[in-house]
This record gives sequence, structure tokens and C-alpha cells, in this order.
Amino acid sequence: MKQLQLPLFGQETAPVFRNRNRVATTFRGKLEEPVHRWFRLTPSFSPQLARDLFDRLDVRLSDRVLDPYSGTGTVPLEARRRGNNSAGTEINPALFLVSKVKTGVYDPCLVERDLGRFRRCWESALAEIGDPVKYLAAHPELIPGIAHPDRWWAPGTLAQLASARLVLAQKTEHSYPDLVRFAIASIVIDVSAAKHNHPSMSFAHGPAMEKEALAAFDLRCRHIIEDVSAEPRTGATVNLYRGNTKELATLLAGEEPFDVLVTSPPYPNRFSYARETRPLLFFLDLVRSASEVGDIEVASMGGTWGKATWLLQKPVAPQNAVLERLLAPFVAAMATANPILKHYVVRYFNDLWTHAEQISEVMATRARMAWVVGNAKMADNEVETDRNLAVIFAEMGWRCDEIVSMRKRHSKRGLRESVVFLSRG
Repeated sequence: MKQLQLPLFGQETAPVFRNRNRVATTFRGKLEEPVHRWFRLTPSFSPQLARDLFDRLDVRLSDRVLDPYSGTGTVPLEARRRGNNSAGTEINPALFLVSKVKTGVYDPCLVERDLGRFRRCWESALAEIGDPVKYLAAHPELIPGIAHPDRWWAPGTLAQLASARLVLAQKTEHSYPDLVRFAIASIVIDVSAAKHNHPSMSFAHGPAMEKEALAAFDLRCRHIIEDVSAEPRTGATVNLYRGNTKELATLLAGEEPFDVLVTSPPYPNRFSYARETRPLLFFLDLVRSASEVGDIEVASMGGTWGKATWLLQKPVAPQNAVLERLLAPFVAAMATANPILKHYVVRYFNDLWTHAEQISEVMATRARMAWVVGNAKMADNEVETDRNLAVIFAEMGWRCDEIVSMRKRHSKRGLRESVVFLSRG
């Protein structure tokens, strides 16, 4: 393994990334920004951070931008606004839909027509509900297949969402069908009993309170119509691909090499994007069973929820000598403390190595990258994601220009979020 001299916490040039607040770094920076505000995903980063990373990397108009973990489409959207052609990949079908819709280009008049048409049909369907409990009993096929839907939604709210699914099934002709599907699906968590007081969703105590789905939909539609009317037209393209970054070179086979990469992969903190997006996955019939949600998790980076956790009962070995040496202290410390978490971290960096190989293949000879990553703690043993990522890419010919610790994370003492700047050529 190469001896990597990391320029940790070096002298910074504008824009400054050290000691950033949560609005300038996290999803909180999206809540008031056009288009970004359409969907909340707590473990996502601020559009301001994306813009600042573009500036730090000196992105030129001719540069092609890649985000291999596009999530809700923050980086591709900001690249398009800047005038840069971009591409993104996403393994989760719900998040793929979100990013596809948010990066779309729309005729505002047709958007208003589509959303208005759906609303009128839904309002008529709502008038037919009557007793919510009886309605749900009479139409079990309209209830999303998620486990314990009564835990997510009060009967009145669930009946409203069921009637919306009935309208979606009618396949009314729309200019932008994905936008319509997104607009209604994007409120299913907003009107649920889920709470956002932690990075991972939890539930309020007691029975779910009934909420007005139509009012939430109206607010979302108002934002969508306002935002598409004001969205700048730069002419830049966004190409999105659904798939696994382990197969990135195949997914992007028709693309020219990319000059710039700005991304934030899953952190090794056991957060499950598949788990968090279950309401959308089931509401839109993107999955049919909990097993299919588990399949998404198994294929995801690291993977430690449901079926993926069960698979981690079997030992996982580092896939090469570099990773074996890199992870040796952590593996030794976790050997008896928690074998499943040990296997999880090893698998995470095995996946990261494979992803890094694929990413290196699709980037241009002279390219720059910015990785937003977070460290983790497992049984008080630190997982140094930023340093490990820099070492992995150094083995593939990349130079680590700087690692900047942006902010302390509040979920556990000693956790931080960093940006790893890399280049080659």
C-alpha cells in the first residue's frame, strides 16, 4: 500500500468549507430553495454546498459533471443551472424518480394543466370515500403494500391516499406523467405519522393523527408551478441512469469521459435509504414486497438493514491486501465487540473500492473530484471514511489535494463531515 501524505486541514482558499453551519451543508439549505424544496431527504446536502464545490473545483462551462450517487438530484440540477452538461446514477428507484423529475425541463402551462387535471379527478374520488374504514375494507388493493400501513397513516389519511392511487391507476393522459406521480407521492411522508427529529425516520407515540392530503398536495403543486415558471433555461443536459455504481462503466457506456465529479456516497453509519423511502416505493408500486426493498438494500453500498443485515452474519474479508492493511486496526478491535458491524464496514470499503475502480474508468485523464463523506463510530472505534477514501483513490492514481473537516455532526460525539478533494493528470 502506498504511503499517502494527506494534506489534512491545510490552508484554504475561498470558498471556505471549514466550520459550516447546517443550512450551508445539509438538507436544511434546500427547504426554501426553488425545486430543491419539492422533496425532503434528511441525509442529503445543501445546494449551496454543491455550488461552492463547483467554484472550488473551478468548473468551466465545457466541463462535464458526474454524480454517481445522485440521490434527489442536487448536483445534476445545480450543474444544469450553471450551464454544464451532467449525468447521475442512482440505485434506489424512488430517489431515481425524484432526481429525474427535479432535473426535468417543463412547459409551465402544461405543468399547471397536468396537476390541475389530476387534482380534479382526485377531488371527485375523495367525494366517494364516505366512511374511511369501510372504504379501505372495500378497496384493499388500493392500500400501499408497506407493512403496518396503519402505523404510517390514520384511516382517514390512508383512505385519501388510496383514492389518489385509484386516480393514478386510471392512467389519465398527461404531458408529464412522472411529474404528476411525483407530486402526489412526494406528500405521502408529509401526511404520515413519521417524525424527522432524527436522521432516520421514527414514529410519534400513539395512533397516527389524520392529516389533509389534498391540502398538502395543493401546497406542493403551488411550489412546483412557481418554480418551473422561474427556472432558468441554460440549454445544458442532464442524463440520469438507474443502476449500481459497481457497474458504472456499463451504465455510462454511451457517455464521454467526465471532467468533474461532485458527490456524497452513503456513509458507513448503517443509514438505509431503502428503508427511508419505503412509503414512496410502495405507494408507486416500485416494489411489491419487503423482500424487494431488501434486495435494494443488499445491492446498496455497505447494506445493513433487513436482508442485508442477515447476510452480514457470514464473515466478510477485505478483497485485497490494500484494504486488509487499511482496515486491520478496526477489524482487530471489532473482532469480538460486534462481528456483524465489522463485516459491515469491511463490505462497505470493498464496495467503495469497486466503485472507485469504475469511477476512475469513466473520468477524464485530467479530472477533479470532491467527495462529501462522514466518518462513523462502531463500538467507540472510529471509521475514518475520508482518509480511507483518499488512500483507495491514491492506489488508482489520484492525488489527494486536501481533506477539509467541514462540520461536527450532532448524532454522536466525535463525528465529522469532510470534503475530500482529489485530482489526476
